[in-house]
Amino acid sequence: MSNFIKRQHVLEEAPPSKTISIRKVSTKNEENQYINEQTQTIEDLEQRVQIEKNKLIDLQNEMISLKEEALRDIQLHRENWEHEKKDLQHQAYLEGLDTGKFEGRKLGMDEYKFLIEEAKNIINSSKQDYIQRIEESDETILRLGLKIASHILDQELTNDPNVIIPVVKKVIRELREEKDIRLTIHPDQYELVITHRSELEKILINESKIYIYPDETLTIGSCIIESSFGRIDASVDVQLSEISKKLIEMVQEEDHATK
Repeated sequence: MSNFIKRQHVLEEAPPSKTISIRKVSTKNEENQYINEQTQTIEDLEQRVQIEKNKLIDLQNEMISLKEEALRDIQLHRENWEHEKKDLQHQAYLEGLDTGKFEGRKLGMDEYKFLIEEAKNIINSSKQDYIQRIEESDETILRLGLKIASHILDQELTNDPNVIIPVVKKVIRELREEKDIRLTIHPDQYELVITHRSELEKILINESKIYIYPDETLTIGSCIIESSFGRIDASVDVQLSEISKKLIEMVQEEDHATK
């Protein structure tokens, strides 16, 4: 009976079990294949940027052609009018300037002015279309550039996991007065952040603690920070998305100001 009690006491004092996660080890071929795929994606995006630039050049050439064509039309109508004016003057000289000739000349002048205004409208319309296409191209090129930056950043996170540490430090500095902070990251970066926990806790005021948890539903580079202040998504892709949003808003505001 005493042995049974001792055994039960030992079982009750057994230390809590610890779950050890097993990380998937990628082969060298898989790593090379991933890098090649990322490189190909970046090359494809760069090619799309070049295509958009070529379209912009074609649009500029089209604008120049439209302007030259409008100027040629104006010159042609001007020359025709000069010939017609001379004919009218000669005819008026021979037949006498009467009301009919005067009205005819007036109608011709009105037509000439109308053609001039029409040519101006064509040029202004072409100019507005040109400006609009340039504005659209600026935003398209910006979006493509940001998408390329996102792919490069993803590749950098894969090659150098330490990139996440400065991101975590920046957010913790903003929450340094909080009592306790809960930090959730991807399992592949869990061990790395654990090694920097004491360094991160030094940023906090008083004797606050940082509790770090892995979450396999997150992506590499993701970082969710929770405290009494609330929940902050400090993920790298979220920050890049916010930067992208601000840049696009700036471009749109500048375009609106130039109109």
